[in-house]
Amino acid sequence: MTLKSSLLGFLAIVALLFSCKKEVSVEDGKISGELETTWKFSSDGTQYNGDMDSAFIQTAAGFTVLSMVGSGTTSQPGELVIQIVGETIGEAQYGAEQAAFQYSVNGEIVYQKVPGQSGDFSVTITELDSTHVSGTFSGVAYDTTGQQHTIAEGQFTAPRSSFTDTDPDPDPTQTGQLTIWAEQRCSDGSSIEVLVNGQKGFITEETPEEPECGDPRTATFTLPQGVYTVQAICGSDTVSYTVTLNSSCVKFKVAFDEEITGDYLPLTIGSTWKYVDLGNPTYSHTVTAGDFVDIDGRQYWPQGSDNLEDTFYYRKNGHEYYEWLTIDYNGSVANPPSVELIILHDDFSEGQSWQSPDIFLGELSGIPNVYAKLESTIVLKGAITVNGVEYPDAIQVETKLLFSLDGGTSYVDTGSSFTRVFAKGKGIVSYLDVDAGILYAATEINIVP
Repeated sequence: MTLKSSLLGFLAIVALLFSCKKEVSVEDGKISGELETTWKFSSDGTQYNGDMDSAFIQTAAGFTVLSMVGSGTTSQPGELVIQIVGETIGEAQYGAEQAAFQYSVNGEIVYQKVPGQSGDFSVTITELDSTHVSGTFSGVAYDTTGQQHTIAEGQFTAPRSSFTDTDPDPDPTQTGQLTIWAEQRCSDGSSIEVLVNGQKGFITEETPEEPECGDPRTATFTLPQGVYTVQAICGSDTVSYTVTLNSSCVKFKVAFDEEITGDYLPLTIGSTWKYVDLGNPTYSHTVTAGDFVDIDGRQYWPQGSDNLEDTFYYRKNGHEYYEWLTIDYNGSVANPPSVELIILHDDFSEGQSWQSPDIFLGELSGIPNVYAKLESTIVLKGAITVNGVEYPDAIQVETKLLFSLDGGTSYVDTGSSFTRVFAKGKGIVSYLDVDAGILYAATEINIVP
């Protein structure tokens, strides 16, 4: 597989933003005729300007990404991307290790600054609310030959495109149908009692496959859109979930504790995992485990998706879990290397870390002699809740991207990271597709014994 589903890198996300930004543009650089949404900066004696198309915030465990995209004018058809990564995003100044900037014309980079490159660069957010983001930027950027250029007098006001946020605020004036279902009834064969917002319903029959919204066998509630606590009760056993109702129909499966067996990455042929986009629950894909293949003298078990181009290649050896990757940054690496990386040590404790070997990328987006390294840390171990489902024996791994521009002598933290959650007996139950900026969570898991 390529790196697109496994690494959080500024360059990869920049490429995605260029490809999709026209779909969320604002006419004439205005929000409802009230606020001018424009950008400008100067460099080498030339003034550049245009309209800001959108700004959106994406979140994952441990970090937040603010992405802003803009387009040029008819006489100056450039494209602008500004991006900030941090634990939280607010009205503050963000330095070179947290901010990225790129200006291109017809897909060709004119100026670019990414973490890891020398020289000061900063973005200051002066206003941030539910409708727009405003701020300034300046510093040193590079062209494709590696020459430095000064970016000055940078300003922007971008409209918030809340519908593209990872966790969009649902509209409380709209209602939706929340359908709660289960693959099994209570152990004594009785119905499952469900409580939501003071209302009571019953799951009267088991549904081995996801039912239609409003299925009479399920507990169905019509509610204003919002966030709700769902309680499912079987005798003296109660499980609780947090569920977001943000569309006309949301379906949610409840389950009671089962015996946990196996390791943290089942690879048996025919096992399947259905993942849903947490920002857009209508979008999902299913991954199926296949028969082993030989790569570089080792046996890997592929997992192919029905809705994505990538195939994931995994293997295990004792307490170590490996993934085979080809690192190409969406074609930005001329001769992309293929490497085996350790993605999990299930015998490590919280706080323990490990690093990959040095990975030579060569020239990356015009920057020569680039090396990369991944540093992974066990940030949580034990009971972890993903999309309202509690996995009692799980491990959350945060992986940081490090860059070296001096031949691997020293590395800098780019401020970019991504997380995966491994659940015992279930596999990967949450991961970030970094190119698309999509946080996926598993909703249906079928492990073949």
